[in-house]
Amino acid sequence: MRGVIEMGPEDITRRLYATYFAEGDPSARVTSSHWSLMHQRTRVTLDEGERPQLVGFGFGDACDLSLASRLLSAMTIMSYQGGLPAEYRPSGELMRQARRLADRMGLIFSYDIFRQVCAFSLIRSRAPWPSGPTIALSIGDGYGFLSALIKEVWSDTTVCLVDLGKTLLFQAHHLGRAFPGAAHVLFGDTEVEDVSGVDFVYCPAERLADWPRGGAFSW
Repeated sequence: MRGVIEMGPEDITRRLYATYFAEGDPSARVTSSHWSLMHQRTRVTLDEGERPQLVGFGFGDACDLSLASRLLSAMTIMSYQGGLPAEYRPSGELMRQARRLADRMGLIFSYDIFRQVCAFSLIRSRAPWPSGPTIALSIGDGYGFLSALIKEVWSDTTVCLVDLGKTLLFQAHHLGRAFPGAAHVLFGDTEVEDVSGVDFVYCPAERLADWPRGGAFSW
């Protein structure tokens, strides 16, 4: 497979850290003033042998593991559940699946994640997923939960995540925790011919212009 750096999920997280935090930020030219400000408040520490410390801003509260955050999210979710239209309302099984997935990712089941579960429920009701291998494009997925849920429910799907490099690191980290045995790859400089057998492809926003057109990659 050309143009893809094949690594384990932890290696991808460290590669993104080196590129977008330690060495500068090549995505600065495609970053809005809003996200430039949010990224100034983002804190990532990857010390060898230590558990990574990630604090993000502007893309959800699922990383706040405090008791206060858990209680606030639980109360907010309860206040919304009763009044949701049927097509947005997740089934009990989907909610249990989503809670287990959030736990595997090291996230709390926050109101932000609940909204993504509702969005997934709507997508599934409006557009039944095709059978067999499928490619899903996920743009700006914050901590990566919606991408994870798509993969969890439709396991044959290759999920291609596009985001600013500093936020993409959060997705690579949390998806790596949830799917440690999956095939994770980082999009490189040259044409990718095929993603058969790949579970997650991470594409930094400034590399999107290099994404191949036609064939299995058309959208």
